[in-house]
Amino acid sequence: MILDLITNMNDFLWNKIVLWFLLLAGLFFTLYLRFVQVRFLKQSIVALLGSNKTGIKQISSFQALCTSLAQRVGTGNLAGVATAITYGGQGAIFWMWITAILGASTSFAECTLAQVFKVKRKDGSFYGGPAYYIHIGLGSKTIAAIFSVFMIVAFGFVFNGVQSNTIAQGLLSAFSLNPLICGILLALGASVIIFGGQQKIAQIAAKLVPFMALFYLSLTLIVMLSHYHEIPLLIGNIIDDAFSSEALVGGLVGHSIKDAFRYGVARGLFSNEAGWGSAPNAAASAAVDHPVQQGIVQMLAVYIDTLFICTSTAFLILLAPGIDMNASGIVLTQNAALIHFGTFGHFFIAIAIIFFGFTTILGNTFYGESNIRFMSNKKIYITLYRISVLLVVIFGALAQVPLIWQMADFISAFMAIINLSSIILLAGIIKKTAQHFAEQFLINNDNFSLSVIDIHDKSSYDLAYDDH
Repeated sequence: MILDLITNMNDFLWNKIVLWFLLLAGLFFTLYLRFVQVRFLKQSIVALLGSNKTGIKQISSFQALCTSLAQRVGTGNLAGVATAITYGGQGAIFWMWITAILGASTSFAECTLAQVFKVKRKDGSFYGGPAYYIHIGLGSKTIAAIFSVFMIVAFGFVFNGVQSNTIAQGLLSAFSLNPLICGILLALGASVIIFGGQQKIAQIAAKLVPFMALFYLSLTLIVMLSHYHEIPLLIGNIIDDAFSSEALVGGLVGHSIKDAFRYGVARGLFSNEAGWGSAPNAAASAAVDHPVQQGIVQMLAVYIDTLFICTSTAFLILLAPGIDMNASGIVLTQNAALIHFGTFGHFFIAIAIIFFGFTTILGNTFYGESNIRFMSNKKIYITLYRISVLLVVIFGALAQVPLIWQMADFISAFMAIINLSSIILLAGIIKKTAQHFAEQFLINNDNFSLSVIDIHDKSSYDLAYDDH
């Protein structure tokens, strides 16, 4: 009864309000910032590679990117894409690409704001996110506190429980590992990193995320290379099916344009999380010369998550000869890997789930801790939060989570609404900051060179303050 009620409310919130709000916000920032996700693409790559300075307690731009990717890139990249194809057809992949391109501008906007309104602690570290720019930029501590509570509950606890449950089920299927043992092992592994603090999480994410992504992409690349002659036709079919009145998948299931659009947009936005207000928590922690540097670097996270990793999963499935498209979710992805790699494919997906799920737990914990610090920076609360996270990881491995997952989606809907409303209201500051960046950080002879400025002398851009 309660599950059905919350499910119906989520269907209304996400399908009728949030998805359209996210999509239109991406379109708004794309036009308002003059296609910033395209104009600054080259600069984003060079800024990522060339700006990795940190202080003793500070996090580099690359570490912040990896922390956000640790949270974005999760089991949804394996199961969510399969669900989109099952219910939306091949055309859903096209709409996932579109949401990534539009969402990159939204991610730029929220992550630039996170840098503008970040807080510098006494130890030299930075913290920030939607709660901070809502409080400082819009002057509403109440709404900021509500957002923080939502973030702590959804990301710090519920999503971590769901991730540990997914990992436990994957290992139970592949290796017959007892879920309780899995939960305890996950908690022990996470505790070593989590109790090292946010900087430790960022450092580990910077090591695990590139390995995780390359590990997965390398095997899917093998599939694409072995079927290279089919890829042009497949891409053509994906685009055609996005606008076809009845797109067919595997010749078995018909899908309308509405289905392709709905599930493609939904899974794309759920995967890259542009506009949710999650990534800004990591973006604010980076030590950069200018707020826009982290905004353009975080655009890459959206592209990596959706255009690369989600597309790789889609190709893994759609290039599998004789695949049964009646399956859904992680089962469909496992079946595809089984066709391509035999028994190894089954274990390969299980291992991928471990890496994707574990790094997502680290990213979720980072986000929750940033918002705990907004409420209070007392060590006792931070410690209690970390212990609670570890207990949730163990509990999640054993629990049946449909109701909890639906509650998390319900909370996330309101998070997205609050965050999108806030960044649109602060759009003027985002545009002004982007213009300042374009004036100060110049492109000469096709090489991106940083004209180093002391941004702290420009009060209209540096709104960070010391939290005593």
